[in-house]
Amino acid sequence: DIVVTATRTSRRLDDVPVRTEVISRDLMDRAGARTLADAVEYTTGVRVENNCQNCNFSQIRLLGLEGPYTQILVDGQPVVSSLAQVYGIEQIPARMIERVEVVKGGGSALYGPGSVGGVVNIIPREPPRSGGLFELRSDTFGGQLANANWSANGSADWVAKDKQTLLTGFAQVDRVAPYDVDGDSFTEVSRRALDSFGARLNRYQLGGRGKLTVDLLGLHEARRGGDRLDRVPHESQIAEWIDSRRLSLSATWFHSVSRRFDYRATASAADTHRDSYYGTGGDPDAYGETHSRLAVVDTQLNHYHGRHTLSWGAQGSGEALDDSQPAYDRR
Repeated sequence: DIVVTATRTSRRLDDVPVRTEVISRDLMDRAGARTLADAVEYTTGVRVENNCQNCNFSQIRLLGLEGPYTQILVDGQPVVSSLAQVYGIEQIPARMIERVEVVKGGGSALYGPGSVGGVVNIIPREPPRSGGLFELRSDTFGGQLANANWSANGSADWVAKDKQTLLTGFAQVDRVAPYDVDGDSFTEVSRRALDSFGARLNRYQLGGRGKLTVDLLGLHEARRGGDRLDRVPHESQIAEWIDSRRLSLSATWFHSVSRRFDYRATASAADTHRDSYYGTGGDPDAYGETHSRLAVVDTQLNHYHGRHTLSWGAQGSGEALDDSQPAYDRR
């Protein structure tokens, strides 16, 4: 197996200096993984923790540290913003993932200050041949049809005859029914509706020594927890309602100049918008709005000499976060 997360260069799994856990596509299929949270849940040393009964906010904990200390990467880039990370592990569909690499332990020198506990790196799919796939899944809570969940996803792949251009697209629709376990009229499992789509283009150039990759991911999720789900949020005793929309785009250029030198440059941008309600007692003013805009520019240069590699580069990132909660006089 070839992994990239431990050193930010392609190396055999047996040769990397840092222990790297690999979650393959085959393992995700056998586990019936629907999202990133499902994919990493059974990995040694990784804990997917639910922190809210009403909205089911989850986080990935490494080495016992809380979620903010775990850096979530997409193809090595921190394009999951602080806002998107709150519900992000359940909003990243498994259909877009080829494998997940988990490195536990401080990775700040390579990946920045968010990776104190470690990194979870999502490697997107790269199709080996043209074709397509459609999958439909259903399950229930408590064996009742009223609590049935369902998920539909599919992908379409196109590979040019010369194998120099590869294009893959995917879409996923998930519906999770609310569930009240103890009969107190308040949900333990929130109602969720997730729609996502994406595409990835790979173009090999310079006789295979250069590679251009472009990624697009869009999603919309609405979730609601509490009681009286058939009413608007402010007519409930307790309501947590979140409506999230996210769009991200990235482009990467990799060039192997010689056997001793290669470099990589990436530019990424993500826009996340979230409408919300967090309130009790029918508070009509507990609505809020949050908007995040994230941009990342990353470069890395690698020099190889025998079994030694010298890597250096620079990364610049900026995030603008606008969070408005008038009922709590917060902006």
